[in-house]
Amino acid sequence: MTASKLYLVIMAGLLLGYAFLDRGFASLPRSPLFVGEIALLAGLLVAAAGSVSTRVLRSPVSWMVLAYVGWSLLVALPDVGTFGLMVYRDSAVWIYALFALLVGGVLMKSGLEARVLDWYGSWFSWFLIWAPIAFLLSTLFGESLPRMPGGDVPILAVKPGDIGVHIAGAGAFMLLGLHKVHPVVRSLAQRRDLLLWGAWSVAFVVLAAKSRGGMLAVVAAILLVLAFRRTKQSPRLLLGAGLALGAFALLFTVVGNVQIFDRTISLSQVVENAVSIFDSSRNSGLAGTVQWRLDWWGKVINYTIFGDNFWTGKGFGINLADSDGFQTNGSLRSPHNAHITILARSGVPGLVLWVMVLVTFYASMTKAYLSARRLGQRHFANASLWILAYTTALLVNMSFDVYLEGPQGGIWFWSVMGFGIALSERQRREARIATQTVAENPGHVSYV
Repeated sequence: MTASKLYLVIMAGLLLGYAFLDRGFASLPRSPLFVGEIALLAGLLVAAAGSVSTRVLRSPVSWMVLAYVGWSLLVALPDVGTFGLMVYRDSAVWIYALFALLVGGVLMKSGLEARVLDWYGSWFSWFLIWAPIAFLLSTLFGESLPRMPGGDVPILAVKPGDIGVHIAGAGAFMLLGLHKVHPVVRSLAQRRDLLLWGAWSVAFVVLAAKSRGGMLAVVAAILLVLAFRRTKQSPRLLLGAGLALGAFALLFTVVGNVQIFDRTISLSQVVENAVSIFDSSRNSGLAGTVQWRLDWWGKVINYTIFGDNFWTGKGFGINLADSDGFQTNGSLRSPHNAHITILARSGVPGLVLWVMVLVTFYASMTKAYLSARRLGQRHFANASLWILAYTTALLVNMSFDVYLEGPQGGIWFWSVMGFGIALSERQRREARIATQTVAENPGHVSYV
C-alpha cells in the first residue's frame, strides 16, 4: 500500500470516528496532541515524502486557502510568546485548513477521487440508525458514560448540531440517488428506499426537537439540492419521507411528550424550534440564547469593523469570552459563530480572505456541476452537488455553534473541501477529454 493510500485510510477512520462519536473521539488521546493533530502531522510527513500531488495547486481554491492560512499565521505568531499553546488551540480555524490541501492532493496522487463516494455509501445508512441512539445515550447517561483510555471526555459526547450536519449529508446523498450508483449498497438501496428515508426521518425528527442549528443545516442542504436539480426519484422519495414525518407527527399527537430526564421530545418542541429560527420571541429561553449571541457578535463587529482591531482583531490565544465579557461557565473561549470568531481573531482582512475561500469554492463546485451536466457526466454532476450540500450544512452549523474551532467540525469541513478540489480538477480534465471526443466524433455523449 502506497503512502497516499495509507493516509486515505487514516483519514477515513478519523472522519468516521468524528461522525459517530463526535467530541468523544476528538478528545483522544489527552491534550495537547489529539488524534486530529496526529493525522495532520502524518499528512505533512506524507507531503514531505512526495505522496501529495502538486496538481492540487492548480485549483484557485487552494491558493485562496493558502492566502487565508498565511494571513492567520502572521496574526498568530506575535501571540505565541504571550499565550503559548493556547495560540495553537485557537488557531484551529485556520490550521485545519491544511487538510483541504492534504486530502485533495492525496486523492489526486492516488486517483481515488471516485472511491470516496463508495466509502461514504458503505456507512451512511448505519449512521442514520445510530444517530437517534446516540442522542438517547448521550441524554440518558451523559458524563457517566465510560471514557476511552487516555481520554478525559465520555466515549460518546455528541452535540445535536454536529450530528445534524451528517444527517443533512445523508439526505442529500440519497436525494441525488448516489446511494444507488455504487455496488457496495446498490442492492440494499434499490429494495429499501423507503426504509432508508424512514430511518432518516426518525433521525431528523429527534434532531429537530433538540437543535435549531442542526435542523436548519438539514433544511438548507436539502433545499440546495432541490434548487439545483430534481431527480426522477425525488417525488417518490420525498413522499416517503413526508409520510414518515407525518406518521411521527401523528404519534406525538397521540402519545404526547416524550420525557427523557430533563429533555422533552415533542411535536410542539419541533415546531417551537422551527419558528424560533425566524421569531425567537415566542420562547423566552430560546430568545435568551439568541440575544446573547447577537449582543456578542455586535460587540465583535464594533471593535473590528468599526474599531481599533480592524486589521488583526484580538489575535489568537486570548480568551474572547473573558475579554469581551460574555463568559458563561468558565470554559467558553469563542463566539458561537465561526465567521465572527475569524473576524474577532484575525480582523477584517482575515474575514475577507475566509469569505473569498468560500466564494471561490462554491464558484468552483458550481462550475464543475454545470460543466458535468452540460456534457452528460451525471456522476460528476451529482457528486459536485452533494459536496455543495454537505458544505452548506457544515457552514450553517458553524454559524450557530463552536464547530469549525474543533476537530470534529473543522477537519470534516476542510476534508470535504479537499475532496471537492480533487473532484473538480478531475472533472475539468474529464470535461476536456469529453469535449475533444465530441469534437472528433459529432453526436457522441459521455455518461461518466
